[in-house]
Amino acid sequence: MQTDTVELLRKCKASDEAAIETLVQSYRGSMVRLVLLLLEDPGEVQEAVQDSVISAIRALGAFQGNAGFKTWLTAITLNECRERLKNSQMEKTCRNLQVTSGLICAIKKLNLVLVNRK
Repeated sequence: MQTDTVELLRKCKASDEAAIETLVQSYRGSMVRLVLLLLEDPGEVQEAVQDSVISAIRALGAFQGNAGFKTWLTAITLNECRERLKNSQMEKTCRNLQVTSGLICAIKKLNLVLVNRK
């Protein structure tokens, strides 16, 4: 890892706000590109990047430097996107179940009406 990145990370771990801002700005572009590739909703990109940055800053103390910082940050961003996709899929499934349930109820009511007309 480059000496300037190591020093920047040291300052970030010490809660240096300017260093955190520099770090975030250094990697924001690559994070945005990654999230754009993964998420179906372009409107979710900035929020996903922001949540990834917050997660990374909170976990910065656990970063040991065994992998490159960008690799570590990419893993955090991928995990954020996976969670969003999983939640999105669950929401779609729930909506589909609600529609299906509604259709089943409507069909049952229609059958009752038809049976009572005979």
